[in-house]
Amino acid sequence: MTSEFKLSPFTLRFYADDVETRYRDYDFQRLRQQGRVAILVGMTVYLLYGILDIWFVPAAVKTTVWLFRLSALLVPAIVFALSFHALFQRHVYELLALVGLAAGSGLLAMLYQLPVDTAVYYYVGLVLTTFYTYNFIGTRFIYAVCVDIGFLLTYNLLFGWWREFPMPIMINHDFFILSANLIGGVSGYLVEQHRRELFVHKQVLEQERHFHQQLALHDPLTRLPNRVLLFDRLECVIANAFRGQQLAAGIYIDLDDFKSINDIQGHACGDWVLQEVAHRLSTLLRDTDTVCRLGGDEYFVLVPEIDSHADVEALEAKIAAAIQAPMQPPGISQSLSVHGSLGSCIFPFSGCSASEIVGRADKAMYQQKQQR
Repeated sequence: MTSEFKLSPFTLRFYADDVETRYRDYDFQRLRQQGRVAILVGMTVYLLYGILDIWFVPAAVKTTVWLFRLSALLVPAIVFALSFHALFQRHVYELLALVGLAAGSGLLAMLYQLPVDTAVYYYVGLVLTTFYTYNFIGTRFIYAVCVDIGFLLTYNLLFGWWREFPMPIMINHDFFILSANLIGGVSGYLVEQHRRELFVHKQVLEQERHFHQQLALHDPLTRLPNRVLLFDRLECVIANAFRGQQLAAGIYIDLDDFKSINDIQGHACGDWVLQEVAHRLSTLLRDTDTVCRLGGDEYFVLVPEIDSHADVEALEAKIAAAIQAPMQPPGISQSLSVHGSLGSCIFPFSGCSASEIVGRADKAMYQQKQQR
């Protein structure tokens, strides 16, 4: 696992905040659906649990027990409603953990109202709530740990200290609640770890796919789009130009006497010049324009929107001036002056295609070069 995707071994949180945010967004739709189902199932079981009241809850406290039960159900009902709101995505883990917290707190409050001989029939609900929080509601493992360990400590404080349940009962209850924490916790940890590792695997594959796509569509030296990507963008601009009746232009650029730079100064210097020209062209043009390296010392500029032929001529003059401004390659004592020959093609025209536009601009460039 790369350092970018490194996980905390205990909390299972990505150390990088942006990766953690991406994981939450990636997992959100599944998590929201699971959370809604878990809330509905949990509320149903919680209500069905009330059937036991017929036999085990004294009449004097039945109203109080149902008051706690309905109060506890209010929290998941609110969270379920929030699952349809944008706020839910920002706090999904905390809200789902709150559902488990409400379920356990309601059970503890109900248990506190019951005598010892009937309370033993209700503590099993804490075991179910432990599994529910770890494995069903969908919150993060670390939140479930905090909620369920909190239940265990609170249970021992309320019934082992204040209510003074018999020691054999407390030991029996603690054993099963601890076992539920151990089994549910390990299971929840492994499931979340697997989901996060699967996310990392998909992210790495996507990065590799993007990297190879960049290699296939960009020039490795200048990082400019290559001929393949240029032709793809040209086809889009042609279609938009016909549809919107908007003029566009392609400008072919060839560096004059570039071979002499390689021969005299060396290929390292020549590569630097090609990169510098690419940088100057990219800086000069708009974000909507495309600068492409066709190969060797040839570039192509695609301008998707122009108003007139005069605009193209003005742009050609700016490009020529930017190219021939003095350059100071590293390790070379004297500055270099590079000149370029330019030719343009304005389109759309009848039967125009990407290859035809590049061909016409290339022809215009050679005509300019011959006139010098």
